[in-house]
Amino acid sequence: MYHLGINCFHANSSIAIIKDETIIFAIEEERLNRKKNWFGFPKNSIEYALKKLEITINDFHSISINFDQKQNLSFKIYSIIKNPLLIRKLKIVNKSKYKKVIDSLKEIGLKNFSKLKFFDHHECHVFYSFYSSGFKNALVISIDGFGDQKSSLIGLFEKNNFRIIDSVYFPHSLGIFYQAFTQYLGFKNYGDEYKVMGMSAYGKKYINEMDNVIQYCDKNLFKLNLDYFIHHKTEIETHNINQQIEYKNLYSDKLKKVFSKFKDFDVAFSVQKKFEEIVFKIINKYSNLNSNLCLTGGCALNSLLNGKVLNNCSKIKNLYIGATPHDAGGAIGSIYANFHKNYKKNIQNLKPIPIYTGPEYSNNEISKYISEFSNIFEIKKLNKKDLISKAISELSKGKVIGWFQGKLEWGPRSLGNRSILANPTFRNMKSLINKKIKRRESFRPFAPSILESESKNWFEAKDCSDPYMVKVLKFKNSKKRLIPSVVHKDGTGRLQTVNKQNGIYYELISNFFHEYKIPILLNTSFNENEPVVTHPSEAIDCFLRNDLDSLFLGNYYLKKNEYTRKKLSFKDDVSIICITLNEGIHIERLIKNLLKYNQNIYVIDSFSTDNTVEILNKYKIKYKQRKFDNYSNQINYAIKNNPYKKKYTLRIDADELLNTKLIDELKNLMNKNFFGIFVKRHITFLGSLLKYGNQSESYILRLWKTGYGKCSDDLVDEQIIVSKGMLVKSKNYFIENNLKPIKDFMKKHLKYAKLESSNHLKIRSGFVNEYSNFSINRQNKYNFYYKTPIFLRSFFYFLYIVIIKKGFRDGITGLIYYFIQGFCYRFLVDLFILINKLKKSKP
Repeated sequence: MYHLGINCFHANSSIAIIKDETIIFAIEEERLNRKKNWFGFPKNSIEYALKKLEITINDFHSISINFDQKQNLSFKIYSIIKNPLLIRKLKIVNKSKYKKVIDSLKEIGLKNFSKLKFFDHHECHVFYSFYSSGFKNALVISIDGFGDQKSSLIGLFEKNNFRIIDSVYFPHSLGIFYQAFTQYLGFKNYGDEYKVMGMSAYGKKYINEMDNVIQYCDKNLFKLNLDYFIHHKTEIETHNINQQIEYKNLYSDKLKKVFSKFKDFDVAFSVQKKFEEIVFKIINKYSNLNSNLCLTGGCALNSLLNGKVLNNCSKIKNLYIGATPHDAGGAIGSIYANFHKNYKKNIQNLKPIPIYTGPEYSNNEISKYISEFSNIFEIKKLNKKDLISKAISELSKGKVIGWFQGKLEWGPRSLGNRSILANPTFRNMKSLINKKIKRRESFRPFAPSILESESKNWFEAKDCSDPYMVKVLKFKNSKKRLIPSVVHKDGTGRLQTVNKQNGIYYELISNFFHEYKIPILLNTSFNENEPVVTHPSEAIDCFLRNDLDSLFLGNYYLKKNEYTRKKLSFKDDVSIICITLNEGIHIERLIKNLLKYNQNIYVIDSFSTDNTVEILNKYKIKYKQRKFDNYSNQINYAIKNNPYKKKYTLRIDADELLNTKLIDELKNLMNKNFFGIFVKRHITFLGSLLKYGNQSESYILRLWKTGYGKCSDDLVDEQIIVSKGMLVKSKNYFIENNLKPIKDFMKKHLKYAKLESSNHLKIRSGFVNEYSNFSINRQNKYNFYYKTPIFLRSFFYFLYIVIIKKGFRDGITGLIYYFIQGFCYRFLVDLFILINKLKKSKP
């Protein structure tokens, strides 16, 4: 009997599948769609699992979701009466959220919706934690930002029954408290709180003003001083087109004013200390109820706090924190909530959750992926014994290795199957990995993976067991000097204890210990500013992109050869394509500009009638003529017939110019193995360079790995689509400087307005893929701009780019440009859209 649990429309979207009483598959959606902290529906995960297990969505006996907005209705009504500003935030029942779930499951093929159940967010947290703990009875505490209007829940499991003891409701939230200060310290991305934890070790002074921001109170547990926050007044989360969570600032000007006079490290230290103080008081208040504690919710990923619980809460004898206390764990928690309430027999026979629950790839599958890289890697297939021996040899020499084995881990930590590993005895290893491989802040520590049997010999703690890397513990003073690269500033390490359940990773560390008397390896996640690698191809991409010395991929050992280590150059490893049609006024200037950097230029000329071809012949530029039908087809023809077989391809227009700063940056990005590069563009109009308005965020994908890019079939705003790999934006820009008369500029916009209106009609009619060009601007256009009132939107857009985006700073020339391009062009598009609609409506 199969059961499916889904965490969706919270951060870290995920699924879990139980067969009978055993977890057989669990994964976060970000590991498949490569969008970090994805909050949408985990469609890829479900479809992958169905295919892997050879079942259909209708084979599930139950489907459980980890939210239920019908919960806490009395609280919502009371809160709205008390504070009408909350009416937008605390919708009585957000029907659209339920509809999204139902529509998404319909799309996958679900027919019987009676098996679909919704459960309270925090109850899913505590059911996950308790039923995976192995405890018979326990105090359970869930703390996070908020879910289903609660930010904290305290409960008790006794004699197979669960009761809620206490709750804290929005807008008071320890998660919001910590996240607001994370933003204030400059870390804007969702999930960056661990950076503040790393910073806190460098702080020296507690800031007393922190006591005014949040207070513990016996009756309500804690209260935020809302003068320091704005989350209760505005929308907390806004979602971009990729369904990744973007948070507006949660803190007020007052918080910024009060804390700006203090050092950032001291602010981080004070935030962490205050957070710990309040959580310890909450635990101690209820610790007389049971000596077993399950700590869960997103705040239970605060490993600094977790490592101190037993020392600060004397009545707690046993502490459990699962691998996924954050929202991802709600996928399992929703199944357990369903079992607890509806399947008592199942809940009594649950098997322990495996450490590794995700996709796995055989050596035969891996072989297929690495065969195409035989010219750039030294590749050897080794048996397990030789593989471990080779890895230890590399580590002993101070090499940094990629380690990709078996099933993907469950949870945010890399636990030895998708890891970057190093020898912790080398003093410079931390700075080397931070700078050259992970490319991240220098204050962030690395985790020690240690044999469980040796952990008490190295750490000072009542309980050193931590298979999920969720606790920070102090090293014994006598051991610190032996493993300097995994000892943080405050003498701690976020450990992972390893035993036979960890398979080949356990064997690797055991053999390393046997040979060098050190039972520890430095372990960090196998990624670089992206989700942890899932697929062998992602491991190879990451390997190529950074300075890892070798990669152990299943039973294969991969090492970069001389060709791979050779630095790419813009001159020798890039070909340039350009489309021309009567560009005599520009083409000679462009050729002279390009020849300073590269001679691999290929032009597709559209049978120009001016002197364009004459100039191409003058400079001996390779070209081919093709009758113009549309710009996309011309570009794709150039890509297909390009005689220069270089590693990267650059597309440029005849009226554009490159510069040395940009070329140097592109060269560096190429050597990091990015598959595509969005290049910033600035326009010169009537002799003036425009830097503000919509020019401040104008990026176009212009450089890509040859063989992986093609042009979209859009009529306007054609974009290069890259089929795989990591993309990046440049900091430097190229210049578009059109020398043709302004009447040509006006004619071009009239032509483009007609094409854009036709494009709009095709998209709305379903004839083309709305997101085919992967252009953020176009996606925003169809998800926001075209939903605003016709004609008025062009005027509002003009005001937006002139005032909000500071286009006025480009002077009178800029205002003319933004009026033509920002208002007139868009007004004409709306006019042609209206004409098309009227034509279509006529019989």
